[in-house]
Amino acid sequence: NPLNEKVYELVLPSYDVKVKQIDEASLLDKEDYPAKSEGIDWSFWSWIFSYVLVFIAGLLMPRDIFRAKKIVEKNDEDLLKSKIAKAKTHKELLQTLLLENDKHFSKSIKALEAVVYNGEQKSLSQIKKNMEYRS
Repeated sequence: NPLNEKVYELVLPSYDVKVKQIDEASLLDKEDYPAKSEGIDWSFWSWIFSYVLVFIAGLLMPRDIFRAKKIVEKNDEDLLKSKIAKAKTHKELLQTLLLENDKHFSKSIKALEAVVYNGEQKSLSQIKKNMEYRS
């Protein structure tokens, strides 16, 4: 006791402890826990790679889907020019021009009728070159 400067003796009952000797081999296990490292864990890296791949696909997808598409408006003259260019035979070109019913193509229609119905020999490309388009 620090105040009285007295020392007390602690009295406890005694216990007998008997220890038997045990073989040390039975106490030790033969497996290591945790197991030793076996190198790179590829399952983890494949998991990371798949997430990165999905992330990149998510970034690129809207760019392609929502990209403004160029809408080309064709007027009647452009449509007619494309139909004339697509015509492969004299008869197809004659049918296209007759459906158009325009006086500008009267010379070409006469030339095509001469080829189709009278058997004259004129080149289709030459007839196409000599056509007068509307202005």
